[in-house]
Amino acid sequence: RDRGEMFGDFRNRLGLSLDQCGGLEYLHQPGELEVMSETQLGEGDPIVALLELPSGKVRWTHAVPTRSEAPTSLRFLPGSEYLLAGETYDRIELLDARTGEQRRLLHGPVAFSRDGELLAWTAPGNEELPARRVEIARRSRKQKRGWEPHLSLGPAQGAIRAMAFAPFRPLLAIATDNGDIAVRNLDKPRSLHTRFGPDPVHELVFSADARRLASVSWTSAEVLVWDVPA
Repeated sequence: RDRGEMFGDFRNRLGLSLDQCGGLEYLHQPGELEVMSETQLGEGDPIVALLELPSGKVRWTHAVPTRSEAPTSLRFLPGSEYLLAGETYDRIELLDARTGEQRRLLHGPVAFSRDGELLAWTAPGNEELPARRVEIARRSRKQKRGWEPHLSLGPAQGAIRAMAFAPFRPLLAIATDNGDIAVRNLDKPRSLHTRFGPDPVHELVFSADARRLASVSWTSAEVLVWDVPA
């Protein structure tokens, strides 16, 4: 069925108006299809709800703390054990996808490795001192569903606006609002390549072989492709 039609069905079942729905994320599993919908119920707190397809049964709902609007970004981590819910450049909750319980409260932007073993986020900042450090955690070897500190990188030369892990290589690309793009080697925390440009970078994507990196600037409406050092 059409994605919009399905979204409309679930919105009606929950008794929500169109402006009370923040986003939608699908999760495909063998023999099962689930949908994640962000909503705001009436005048109450914003929520994140996990719905089953095609029945529309609500598995769980999670009240988003101290927010005036429903979050607009939803992403499942690889393995579908965790869900990121929040705002790209604000607070993002790491939720247990089985129960809806909060496991961590992070600050965006957030990035995760292809295998879901590494999770990166920015240290919170303010207007005078924006987020310029990156914290990285890895799956805990001691706790089955836990995370442990791995690396701390920074400070960057500007406010961090985008991050991306490279597939199959220990690299993390970090972009800032002054146009800097740094590709960091996580095995030997150093910069392999730094690009300086006049326009802020808002999105980063590695190619499947990690040999190239695409950057997107909303300011200039440009998509640029860079070679990544071997």
